[in-house]
Amino acid sequence: HVFSADEKERFQEFDIPIDIHTIPNGVEPSPTIPDSDAAKFKSKVGLEPTDVVAVFLGRIHPLKNLELLVESIAQIAEHNHTDNIHLLLAGPVDEQYKARLLSIAHEKEIQDRVKFLGMIDQPTRYLLFSIANVYVQSSHSEGSSMALREAASAGVPIVATETCNFAEAEKFGLGVIVGSTVPDFSKAITDVLSQTRFSSKLNRETIENYLKSESWGALSQRFVELYESAVASKVTKN
Repeated sequence: HVFSADEKERFQEFDIPIDIHTIPNGVEPSPTIPDSDAAKFKSKVGLEPTDVVAVFLGRIHPLKNLELLVESIAQIAEHNHTDNIHLLLAGPVDEQYKARLLSIAHEKEIQDRVKFLGMIDQPTRYLLFSIANVYVQSSHSEGSSMALREAASAGVPIVATETCNFAEAEKFGLGVIVGSTVPDFSKAITDVLSQTRFSSKLNRETIENYLKSESWGALSQRFVELYESAVASKVTKN
């Protein structure tokens, strides 16, 4: 069992004579956050009601390639595609890397648009998703990112790089997968924010279709079927 098609391809390079099955991490439905709670949280993190919010949740670490996010927000701001866009970064912080990201933000004159929230608990994750207009992720490599799945479950449109291994974004209409360049990534954010079908949040039907296939309940059944098949095969061979 592997988490993604990319992992499967890497295992197949070893030419091991076994079947390899791809089953990603599952996700649970996200709770509904009252508009009043979302508004209070948005104010708490220093944003105005009309600000547009791009969110990343995970380690603030070089492996996450967060320079791409900062530079993409800078490009969007520079070209006035969305002049009130902000980037919220939540998760455990590598202070040296944070300093590098802040240096880039200052150089691009968007230091007031980039905010580090530090570690957050599960209820705050849901609040963060409730104010997000787009979820962004640009990791150099991912296995099966829970943050991407939780954001989609919460109805947040996704923009992620190909290296994040989240093909479900396009399979279920959850967002777009792009290359790891600033022009590609910034354009994808702008496109997602401007498209009617991604207006603020994903529609309920899209989310339900995703959960029907990718919830822990659905994936658990796939594991049961996989183990039953393996047992049946062993019995047959004996």
